[in-house]
Amino acid sequence: MMHIKFLFSNFRSSLLVVSILFFLTSCSTSNSPRPIAEKFLVAFQQHNFEEAKQYSTKETIKLLQVLQRISGEDDSLTVSTHPITITSEEIAGEKATVYFKEEGSDTEQKLMLKKVAVDGEKVKQWRVVLTKEDAQMKNNKISTN
Repeated sequence: MMHIKFLFSNFRSSLLVVSILFFLTSCSTSNSPRPIAEKFLVAFQQHNFEEAKQYSTKETIKLLQVLQRISGEDDSLTVSTHPITITSEEIAGEKATVYFKEEGSDTEQKLMLKKVAVDGEKVKQWRVVLTKEDAQMKNNKISTN
Protein backbone atom coordinates (compact mmCIF):
# COMPACT_ATOMS: atom_id res chain seq x y z
CA MET A 1 0.00 0.00 0.00
CA MET A 2 2.87 2.36 0.83
CA HIS A 3 4.37 1.63 -2.59
CA ILE A 4 1.16 2.69 -4.36
CA LYS A 5 1.00 5.99 -2.44
CA PHE A 6 4.62 6.70 -3.36
CA LEU A 7 3.97 6.00 -7.04
CA PHE A 8 0.80 8.09 -7.01
CA SER A 9 2.52 11.08 -5.37
CA ASN A 10 5.40 10.86 -7.91
CA PHE A 11 2.88 10.70 -10.74
CA ARG A 12 1.08 13.80 -9.42
CA SER A 13 4.38 15.66 -9.07
CA SER A 14 5.44 14.69 -12.58
CA LEU A 15 2.06 15.70 -13.97
CA LEU A 16 2.31 19.07 -12.22
CA VAL A 17 5.79 19.73 -13.63
CA VAL A 18 4.73 18.73 -17.15
CA SER A 19 1.63 20.95 -16.91
CA ILE A 20 3.67 23.95 -15.77
CA LEU A 21 6.23 23.44 -18.56
CA PHE A 22 3.46 23.10 -21.15
CA PHE A 23 1.78 26.28 -19.88
CA LEU A 24 5.02 28.27 -19.93
CA THR A 25 5.94 27.05 -23.40
CA SER A 26 2.53 27.79 -24.89
CA CYS A 27 2.41 31.24 -23.33
CA SER A 28 5.86 32.26 -24.47
CA THR A 29 5.21 31.09 -28.03
CA SER A 30 1.89 32.89 -28.46
CA ASN A 31 3.10 36.16 -26.93
CA SER A 32 6.04 36.56 -29.27
CA PRO A 33 5.95 37.21 -33.01
CA ARG A 34 9.46 35.74 -33.39
CA PRO A 35 8.52 32.05 -33.93
CA ILE A 36 5.79 32.97 -36.43
CA ALA A 37 8.19 35.23 -38.34
CA GLU A 38 10.84 32.51 -38.35
CA LYS A 39 8.47 29.84 -39.68
CA PHE A 40 7.09 32.21 -42.31
CA LEU A 41 10.54 33.29 -43.49
CA VAL A 42 11.83 29.74 -43.87
CA ALA A 43 8.72 28.68 -45.81
CA PHE A 44 8.84 31.85 -47.94
CA GLN A 45 12.53 31.44 -48.62
CA GLN A 46 11.94 27.88 -49.85
CA HIS A 47 8.90 28.95 -51.93
CA ASN A 48 6.68 26.77 -49.74
CA PHE A 49 3.77 29.18 -50.09
CA GLU A 50 1.17 26.78 -48.70
CA GLU A 51 3.02 26.66 -45.39
CA ALA A 52 3.74 30.41 -45.43
CA LYS A 53 -0.01 31.05 -45.74
CA GLN A 54 -0.52 29.45 -42.31
CA TYR A 55 1.38 32.35 -40.72
CA SER A 56 -0.16 35.13 -42.81
CA THR A 57 -2.98 37.64 -42.70
CA LYS A 58 -5.78 37.28 -45.28
CA GLU A 59 -4.25 40.08 -47.37
CA THR A 60 -0.84 38.41 -47.30
CA ILE A 61 -2.37 35.10 -48.38
CA LYS A 62 -3.67 36.82 -51.55
CA LEU A 63 -0.18 38.13 -52.33
CA LEU A 64 1.34 34.70 -51.67
CA GLN A 65 -1.08 33.19 -54.17
CA VAL A 66 0.22 35.59 -56.83
CA LEU A 67 3.84 34.85 -55.92
CA GLN A 68 3.07 31.14 -56.03
CA ARG A 69 1.78 31.48 -59.60
CA ILE A 70 4.82 33.54 -60.62
CA SER A 71 7.29 31.08 -59.10
CA GLY A 72 5.47 28.20 -60.79
CA GLU A 73 5.77 29.89 -64.19
CA ASP A 74 9.35 31.15 -63.87
CA ASP A 75 11.93 28.36 -63.64
CA SER A 76 14.77 30.85 -63.16
CA LEU A 77 13.67 31.67 -59.61
CA THR A 78 15.97 29.97 -57.14
CA VAL A 79 15.20 28.63 -53.71
CA SER A 80 17.49 30.05 -51.04
CA THR A 81 19.07 27.70 -48.56
CA HIS A 82 20.90 30.32 -46.51
CA PRO A 83 19.93 30.18 -42.82
CA ILE A 84 17.95 33.12 -41.48
CA THR A 85 18.79 34.71 -38.14
CA ILE A 86 16.27 36.81 -36.25
CA THR A 87 18.25 39.76 -34.88
CA SER A 88 15.55 41.53 -32.87
CA GLU A 89 11.87 42.25 -32.50
CA GLU A 90 9.88 45.32 -31.55
CA ILE A 91 6.35 44.92 -30.22
CA ALA A 92 3.93 47.85 -30.00
CA GLY A 93 0.54 46.63 -28.85
CA GLU A 94 -0.88 44.39 -31.56
CA LYS A 95 1.79 45.26 -34.14
CA ALA A 96 5.35 44.02 -34.31
CA THR A 97 8.46 44.33 -36.42
CA VAL A 98 10.89 41.44 -36.59
CA TYR A 99 14.38 42.15 -37.93
CA PHE A 100 16.42 39.41 -39.58
CA LYS A 101 19.48 38.67 -41.69
CA GLU A 102 20.10 35.97 -44.23
CA GLU A 103 23.48 34.27 -43.83
CA GLY A 104 25.99 35.75 -46.25
CA SER A 105 24.29 39.15 -46.27
CA ASP A 106 25.04 42.16 -44.09
CA THR A 107 21.66 43.69 -44.91
CA GLU A 108 19.17 43.62 -42.08
CA GLN A 109 15.61 43.19 -43.31
CA LYS A 110 12.33 43.57 -41.50
CA LEU A 111 9.03 41.77 -41.42
CA MET A 112 5.80 43.27 -40.10
CA LEU A 113 3.31 41.26 -38.06
CA LYS A 114 0.03 42.00 -36.36
CA LYS A 115 -2.30 40.16 -34.03
CA VAL A 116 -5.47 39.03 -35.75
CA ALA A 117 -8.46 36.91 -34.92
CA VAL A 118 -7.94 33.43 -36.36
CA ASP A 119 -10.88 31.15 -37.12
CA GLY A 120 -11.80 29.06 -34.10
CA GLU A 121 -9.31 30.76 -31.75
CA LYS A 122 -10.37 32.90 -28.79
CA VAL A 123 -7.03 34.69 -28.47
CA LYS A 124 -5.62 36.76 -31.34
CA GLN A 125 -2.55 35.29 -33.02
CA TRP A 126 0.52 36.88 -34.60
CA ARG A 127 0.39 36.84 -38.41
CA VAL A 128 2.71 38.23 -41.08
CA VAL A 129 1.68 41.35 -43.00
CA LEU A 130 3.36 41.42 -46.40
CA THR A 131 2.57 44.00 -49.08
CA LYS A 132 3.51 44.17 -52.77
CA GLU A 133 6.13 46.75 -51.87
CA ASP A 134 7.62 44.41 -49.26
CA ALA A 135 7.95 41.44 -51.63
CA GLN A 136 10.33 41.90 -54.51
CA MET A 137 12.56 40.02 -56.89
CA LYS A 138 16.32 40.17 -56.29
CA ASN A 139 18.81 38.10 -58.28
CA ASN A 140 16.06 35.72 -59.42
CA LYS A 141 14.98 35.18 -55.80
CA ILE A 142 11.81 36.36 -54.11
CA SER A 143 12.79 38.28 -50.99
CA THR A 144 11.27 40.59 -48.40
CA ASN A 145 12.23 44.18 -47.86
